[in-house]
Amino acid sequence: MKVAVVGLGRIGLPTAVLCGRRGHDVVGVDCDPNVLAAIAARAMPYEEPGLELDGFAVVPAIEDIEAEVWVVAVGTASAVGFDIRAVEDVVARIARRGAQLVVVESTVPPGTCGELAERHALRIAHCPERARPGQVFDDIATMPRLVGGVDAASTRAAIDFYTTLTDAPLLACTATESELAKLAENAEREVRIAFANELADAALAAGVDAARVIELANSHPRTSILRPGVGVGGQCLPLATGWFARRADGVTAAARALHTRRPAELARRLTSGLKPGARICVLGRTYRPDTRYQQPSAGTDRYRSPAIELIAELRKLGFEVCSWDPSDGTSRARAEEGADLVIVATPHAELKSP
Repeated sequence: MKVAVVGLGRIGLPTAVLCGRRGHDVVGVDCDPNVLAAIAARAMPYEEPGLELDGFAVVPAIEDIEAEVWVVAVGTASAVGFDIRAVEDVVARIARRGAQLVVVESTVPPGTCGELAERHALRIAHCPERARPGQVFDDIATMPRLVGGVDAASTRAAIDFYTTLTDAPLLACTATESELAKLAENAEREVRIAFANELADAALAAGVDAARVIELANSHPRTSILRPGVGVGGQCLPLATGWFARRADGVTAAARALHTRRPAELARRLTSGLKPGARICVLGRTYRPDTRYQQPSAGTDRYRSPAIELIAELRKLGFEVCSWDPSDGTSRARAEEGADLVIVATPHAELKSP
């Protein structure tokens, strides 16, 4: 098939590569000159095993190409929640190209694809990505996919397309079911992480080790408590939880509030015995373990890593803070040198041994 993938980020770019490997005539589209320059230079700002940039062309504009299948993988997260203007703009421009099928992999509010299909008289399906950074190709190959068309013909066409990319189960549903299910799976995980953090606080108050309590609780076959930590970052989980949290008295709102305040609470708790001016080293800055990308040591972080927030809160309290992450390529020992306190904020595999 002639396939166009719009949005060459951490999901769109591997998807374009995979389409090329599976024999499709694929073109990648992205309007960001920085992204296009990085792809041209083979210098991506993150690591993704198996990401070999060959087998497909890259262009800056939708109007430059024709395609049978369009895969939309543009971002929808903003500082205040959903911003689907990019999806709306892309679909409107695709509609003028005479597309046979538009597949939206972006996370969108329920009802979005149905409204876009009606507005532009398009065959559209919502097939949300379910891949983890660092494991994208494996996840695409093995993770069940939701295939939610706005009608039966759209669902069938999308299933035919994804059958060429994966041997994993393809679960047919409606577009709205798929849109809501994607939000549900992400929000549910944040709620579970929030409980793990609440349990960690209770263990501290009781004077026992939280990890041991979780191990004991998880010996029950129907209990699976997650690991507590600094909070929840990335774009997917907070976006979904924030959508559900519009109901202020729900469990998702409580989870989001807990994680919003957690970096500041931990900063105060962890430094209660230190005097202002003490030196603190924070290990791990990415939003999830064993994920590598270029991230700041302070300031704005596009992935909203709670480790970056923790660093900022420690500095507000008057401490001298340095940090180290495996992706820095520098000496961990040198970063820790002279520190009065070392905090593991993101538990990378490299940090599980001294």
